Amino acid sequence: MKRILSFALAMLMILSVQLFISAEDQKTVWEFNTAGDLEGWTFGNAEGTVAGGYLNGTAKPNSSKDFQSYDPAISISNTIVDASVYKYIQVSMKHEMKTKDSSVIKVYFKANDLGLDEKRAISVAVKKSSDGKFVDYAFNMGANAEWTGTIKGFRIDPFDDDGSFSIDSIKLLKEAPAGATTSTTTTTPTTPAEKNYFPETNKFSPTTFSDISYSAWYYASVSTAYKIGLMNGKSEKTFEPDGQVTVAEAITLATRVNEIYNGRTGKLATTDPWYQAYVDAAVKAGIITSGQFSDYTAPITRADMGVLFAKALPDDYYTAINQFKSIPDIASTNVNFNSILKLYNSGIITGVDDAGNYNPNANITRKEVATIITRVALKSSRQRKLSAEEIEAKKIADEKAKEEEAKKAEEAKQAAAQRAERVKATAINYDFSDGQLGKFSLGNCEDGAAVKDGFLNATAKVQSGGRYDPIVYIPVSAMDLSKYQVIRVGMKWSSSGSIATSKPNLFFTTVADDTWTATKCISSTTTLGANSSDKVVEFTFNCYDNATWTGTLKQIRFDPYDAAGTFSVDYIVFEEK
Repeated sequence: MKRILSFALAMLMILSVQLFISAEDQKTVWEFNTAGDLEGWTFGNAEGTVAGGYLNGTAKPNSSKDFQSYDPAISISNTIVDASVYKYIQVSMKHEMKTKDSSVIKVYFKANDLGLDEKRAISVAVKKSSDGKFVDYAFNMGANAEWTGTIKGFRIDPFDDDGSFSIDSIKLLKEAPAGATTSTTTTTPTTPAEKNYFPETNKFSPTTFSDISYSAWYYASVSTAYKIGLMNGKSEKTFEPDGQVTVAEAITLATRVNEIYNGRTGKLATTDPWYQAYVDAAVKAGIITSGQFSDYTAPITRADMGVLFAKALPDDYYTAINQFKSIPDIASTNVNFNSILKLYNSGIITGVDDAGNYNPNANITRKEVATIITRVALKSSRQRKLSAEEIEAKKIADEKAKEEEAKKAEEAKQAAAQRAERVKATAINYDFSDGQLGKFSLGNCEDGAAVKDGFLNATAKVQSGGRYDPIVYIPVSAMDLSKYQVIRVGMKWSSSGSIATSKPNLFFTTVADDTWTATKCISSTTTLGANSSDKVVEFTFNCYDNATWTGTLKQIRFDPYDAAGTFSVDYIVFEEK
């Protein structure tokens, strides 16, 4: 009996531990409410922390500046998620990319002890910027055939560009969330008209090569180059990412990309030496000339490699996306200049440093070549980078914009000062600074008109026949019209009507003639133009131009426009003669 009780107690303890672990690992919501607590997530190709209730990250460039490649990510392992229960993931994120106009946010997952792979991924398109707003992105994980069994980890790639991102929350959901931006695509969408010359023919996983870490900046390039049949390992289980590339190997790569582009396998007959078939094919394709290289086993220079890769495919495949005109360390008279400049402008090469140098006489490693040859083959992997001329032009444009902004601010300051002086020196002025409507009255306006923040604010009210004719009655009377010759009204407005060419009007009556007539109307010297809902525009009324502006004023009114809309009067000033 004691044995039975002991066994039962042991099983109960084991079950309790399992239940405890399960409760921890089956977490389904991450909201990042505690500063500094990543809640199990880690950054890849990015740096950041949790602050302000958000997981905030900034993309980091790959360790080789030769490529300036960016692929920020966050990852979490050791989750235990039942794929049959949770079908959706929702990520609430805001972001700002620096160079690309669009990208995708992609969620990778580990299922049933299988690692992260493109087959186990769902993506949603994102724009260059979320305009400072959080957007809910919903991923229909259940649409992926691999989403089965137990999910043991995730990786989220916000975009593949330089930039920053903030994640408010990550949620595993049982049903599709309402109102979210949703996609069921498992791979990044391609342009239908663009032929895929380089389909995947090999499988790759994090265990394919023992010396390629999943967190390495070049992992994606090595993976892609292997999958599309351009590069193999140096042995069955090693890639040797830091190994140098020989002339023979560079020629082989250029030949393979040419062969595959033209619909062949890229695998040539076995010869002695092993590279001879590729050399012969390269000569035939015009990539090299016979006898161009004397030592095929020597490390290739970056200059020679660039020329090979620039000749591997037809010119029209190197579509220009950049605007480089020069390369700092290669003279325009150099025999290799045009070939390497082609790689710069097609986004295949971006330089080894911020200045854009190429370092033509240096050798190159296999991990670097993997990135370059992938960009030669796949246009979607190429990089947009501003040239020195573009950077300078942008700098000049930014400085000019700042100068214009400062100029406008100064003009606004001077206009405000002039207005203050004018109002101060004028016998009759209204600026609504006391917050009171006073003796002003309105006609044909909605109820609720009021003075707020120094403005008389009103909304036009529809009249019979669908007409609009909002009116502001100005509380001035028994005024000698000969003393006041100019009236100025400051106003901002927003109207759905076609009033751009219309002019605001002043109507008045006198003691001698107290009827409202078209002859006693003074129009502004300028038209309304486009709506100005956030900036006050001054309208000037030259009263002296109207022959009936004589005698003693009895009533005067301001008609902003004849249309639906709202208006805010900032001031009304009667200037003395």
